[in-house]
Amino acid sequence: MSLFRSRWLSPLTLLFLWEALSRSGVIPTHVLAAPSTVLVTLAQMVRSGELPHNLLISFGRVSLGLAIGVAIGIAAGLVAGLSRQGEALVDPVMQIKRTIPVVALAPLFIIWFGIGETPKVALIAFATLFPVYLNLYNGIRGVD
Repeated sequence: MSLFRSRWLSPLTLLFLWEALSRSGVIPTHVLAAPSTVLVTLAQMVRSGELPHNLLISFGRVSLGLAIGVAIGIAAGLVAGLSRQGEALVDPVMQIKRTIPVVALAPLFIIWFGIGETPKVALIAFATLFPVYLNLYNGIRGVD
């Protein structure tokens, strides 16, 4: 058996087993829908235009959160990386906030910002802020 076929064997077996267990009623449909049901629903969403519309909304949300996170990360990284006073002011706060898991903040963001676009964009911005900050800060500090 070739390497390519053996790599597909486990996922295909899993999908077949999932479909069989869902159709036989072992897995209730309200717990986990069958793969065929998911594909039919997905096809209906594509035909109705609902899926492309929702994808555009999600892309806009991600783009806005990314832009905010990158902008704040670049600003904070420049301030901390280019001066000792900036490092003393910015880096300790960033290092403390970096240790907080983004998923743990989701309930707090919903409480603080309500249900809507704001907590979603804020979580994306928060998640992108630290990699940008850390890489820029370390890059600036690593240059002679």
